[in-house]
Amino acid sequence: MDRNMRPAGAPPEGIEHPDHRVDFRLSPGDIQAVRFGISPGHELAHAVRILLRPEQHPLQWGWLRSVREKLPLEPFALLTRVIGADGYMPDFLTTTPRWDLTPADELAALRTAAVAGIRVDLAKMVLRSSGESQAALRRMRAEPERARALIADAWEQVWDAVLAPVWP
Repeated sequence: MDRNMRPAGAPPEGIEHPDHRVDFRLSPGDIQAVRFGISPGHELAHAVRILLRPEQHPLQWGWLRSVREKLPLEPFALLTRVIGADGYMPDFLTTTPRWDLTPADELAALRTAAVAGIRVDLAKMVLRSSGESQAALRRMRAEPERARALIADAWEQVWDAVLAPVWP
């Protein structure tokens, strides 16, 4: 449909219409939990998912072409196992977003993430996996301190290769 053509009865762009509204009903606790900020960890997780399924992200194809050859394969494989292709993403991979959160801050938080939370999050990923991925996630869950260090190192290597050059 031509961009300037609107269905019959549709209001002009920019004009309030009762069908173009979303109502959110929030409690005081909900409002306190809302955050607007930057999360390099979330960006990295989404980048991993885009790299896993490039055909679903045509708007990122230019970026994909520019980073495809730079991607460190083993660290990327580890992150894909932990992050997954879609759905749930382990909470320990990111900290609370904020406006001044830098990639170094996010990585430092990952390197000191609570072991108990890592075990819980990896258990959730075990339930969402099968085969060798499930076995690897079980091994990580059994040694959470080692897993945390390996995941943080992989995070840093993949970040440096694919997002650091475009982050500014």
